[in-house]
Amino acid sequence: MKKHYNKKILSLAAAALVLTAGVSAGKAMAYFTTYAEASGSAVLNLGTTTTIPDEEVKDWVKHVTIENTGEYECYVRARAYAGAEYNLDYIIGDWRDGGDGWYYYDTPLQPGETTSELQIKIDKGNAAEEFNVIVVQEHTPVRYNEDGPYAQWTAAAGTESGSTEQPENGGGSQE
Repeated sequence: MKKHYNKKILSLAAAALVLTAGVSAGKAMAYFTTYAEASGSAVLNLGTTTTIPDEEVKDWVKHVTIENTGEYECYVRARAYAGAEYNLDYIIGDWRDGGDGWYYYDTPLQPGETTSELQIKIDKGNAAEEFNVIVVQEHTPVRYNEDGPYAQWTAAAGTESGSTEQPENGGGSQE
């Protein structure tokens, strides 16, 4: 009787194992036999935006323009640095004083275009030694929202905030 009882348990265990394997195999077989086809193509262009400043000094005035040599439109801004004993006065023309030390060119700069001139008058005072006036320029891609194009100057490199909020001095055509 004991042998018969062991054969029954063994048979039920084998049947349970086969059923379990069969249920699992159905899902696995469905995974391995399903396929999908696709046709057509899409071009993904990962271009860059690059800007190059051009600076020329005449009669203690630094004439600055910035050219967009990249593939996409952008906004640009610039500022100048000199020693504390030197006064810098800006003649801005089409540029706008952002009130934060930066001067903004509020028109989107198309590829191949150059900004109008930003002039920086240098008052060297009584200083006799040589000195440098360093111009720093930045660019940011043109972004769009329901109001049109704008500049996002507060975005950090390597991040995407996804926000369409515009900074106070962000420029663009949102004034």
